[in-house]
Amino acid sequence: MLVHQLTKVALLGASWVLYLLIGLSIVSFAAVIERLLFFRRNARGGEQLREALTPALLSNDLATVRNVIESNTSVEARVLKGALAWTAVPMVVVALLIIPALSFLRSSQVADAAA
Repeated sequence: MLVHQLTKVALLGASWVLYLLIGLSIVSFAAVIERLLFFRRNARGGEQLREALTPALLSNDLATVRNVIESNTSVEARVLKGALAWTAVPMVVVALLIIPALSFLRSSQVADAAA
């Protein structure tokens, strides 16, 4: 039964695979173009954010850092807004979250190096 079904699929030919590959190639090119347009559109603002944040970070002024990030609309500022939420978390909690992850990464790197 299974052999008969597979024979039917084999008799269809290979043209459908080519059409599938052409269709998927078009979709992948569309994704590349969309990402190119997105990053070109959102490329501005990162340099201004860096120039505004540098003095505030050097002076360790968290209120100014928060204001600069909140007022900026760049992609980088959106990422930093998410990171800024962790400033309210005590460092002990952050360490408890990060240390197991780092030890897991080290153990997997050792295993990869041994293989």
